[in-house]
Amino acid sequence: MALSRNRSERELVHALTMLTHDDDIVLRQRACTGLGEIVARMPRERIDDFLRRLLWRLNPESGDHPVGVPELIGEIGARAPERIEDFLPAVMSHLADEKLRAGLLQAAGRIGQRSPEAIRPYIERISEYLADENPAVTGNAALALCRIGGVHAERARQALADDVRNVRLFRDDAFMETTLRELVERGGEFFEGFCFVTQLEGS
Repeated sequence: MALSRNRSERELVHALTMLTHDDDIVLRQRACTGLGEIVARMPRERIDDFLRRLLWRLNPESGDHPVGVPELIGEIGARAPERIEDFLPAVMSHLADEKLRAGLLQAAGRIGQRSPEAIRPYIERISEYLADENPAVTGNAALALCRIGGVHAERARQALADDVRNVRLFRDDAFMETTLRELVERGGEFFEGFCFVTQLEGS
């Protein structure tokens, strides 16, 4: 019976891992959420091994396509914050990569939502992207700070009080177009469920 369960888990992990690369952003994000839940329940050694492999995939030398990897790291870290802390310096060092930046900011928000202390050393770095020229990056930085809450959410509200650039917010199983100003005016509890910020279609 245990052998059967282990095989089923491996098959599910493999299937969800494949979906974390999917072109459909909603499917990809849901796969990250589901896989994050599974990995976070694993023994600590397996969680650490899984995170090491994800970190390698972020490295350009890996030759891998890291779509979905930052978001998956965030979902694991949100559920196992005690395991993610040692990996965060390496994870956050990839913020310099424009292709990974939005996803890493989303990940920071998910981890900070559950463990603000884990993200505290990176708050200033996250806040720098509130002035980014890419509204999707700004939106994810703002979402991260709103999720962490308190003075950090207030910082986002003040920084984007006049920012009327548009982004898409996925929430309640649907996309909605919103300005960055409107995004940060919503209360932190608004972002408790399955939601994420992305750029407008065609932009």
